[in-house]
Amino acid sequence: MMLDRDQLIRRVAEKHRLVLTEDDPLIVSVTLHEVIFEHHSAELIQKMDEQNVRVLSALQSTVANARNDQKAEHERLVQTLRAIHQNNLEEYKRISEEGRSFMVNAISAGAGVRQSSRNAALLSGIFGILFFCANLYLLLMKW
Repeated sequence: MMLDRDQLIRRVAEKHRLVLTEDDPLIVSVTLHEVIFEHHSAELIQKMDEQNVRVLSALQSTVANARNDQKAEHERLVQTLRAIHQNNLEEYKRISEEGRSFMVNAISAGAGVRQSSRNAALLSGIFGILFFCANLYLLLMKW
């Protein structure tokens, strides 16, 4: 921003009752200071731009690293949940097989029809609940 020399000359004349001209050494000094100021301002702006580029690059690198870390953590979580799901599925199969074996043994042991019917109804209800819970668990895993 350049100073208005005419305004500067007027203000000095009003305040100090001193008349300056364009070739006065004080005006030359003001011009010299403006040139030096412009030079240093340009250097400062260039250095700030360079620093902004470095900061932006560092931020982009940090964001990229954070995304990679997040992806790795997500994959670890998915693997853990799959292992838990597989374990629960195997446990469900084992319980189902035990229930089926129990029903076959109860029927083949000649238990009364009435008692066998109650046991079958009870086991069917239990298996229905287990089936519902397993499906609910699978549904929640997809979310």
